[in-house]
Amino acid sequence: MPRPWVRLLAAASLFPASAAAQDIARGSRAPEIDLPRLEQVPLFKTLGKAVLSELQPLFRTEHFPAGRVMVYEGDPGDRFYILVRGRASVMKANVEGDNPEELGVLRDGDFFGEIALLRNTPRTTSVHATQPCICLSLSRDNFDRILDRFPEIKNKVIDVARNRYEDLGRDW
Repeated sequence: MPRPWVRLLAAASLFPASAAAQDIARGSRAPEIDLPRLEQVPLFKTLGKAVLSELQPLFRTEHFPAGRVMVYEGDPGDRFYILVRGRASVMKANVEGDNPEELGVLRDGDFFGEIALLRNTPRTTSVHATQPCICLSLSRDNFDRILDRFPEIKNKVIDVARNRYEDLGRDW
C-alpha cells in the first residue's frame, strides 16, 4: 500500500480537460501560459496580477504522455515542476535499485522537483506520468529568483520539501 505523500496544494483545474487532451493528442505546441491560468496555481494565489505578469515569462509548459518518466531518481535536479493537468506516481527504488515502491500520487496543482533544487542533491524519487500530464516548469535560476523574492512561497515549498524528505527517512 502506498505511503501518503505530503500534499500542500489543493486541486486546481488550470486547463480544460478537453483542451489539454486535444493538445497532447495532436502533439501541438504547448498551451499559452496566460495570467488567469497562472492565477489559479495554488502556490501563487497570494500574488497579484502585476507580479504574475513578471513571473509569466519564466515558466515553460511541458507535456508528458502517459507512461513517460518525468524525472528520474538519481539524476541532477535542474527544474521545478507544477502539475497543472494529469496524474503522476512518485516512485522510490529499493536499496538494490529495483522494485520501486509507489510513495504517492501527484494531481493537478501539486509540485515536485523542489528537494533536489533546495538541497543541491540528485533527485530523491522518480515521477511517472500515469495519465497525460501538462506541467509548468522553472529552471533552477528562475526557481531561486522566485524563492528569494517571495518568502511566503519559499516557506511553503520548504515545508513540503522537508516533510517529503523526512518521509524518505532522512534528516532535513
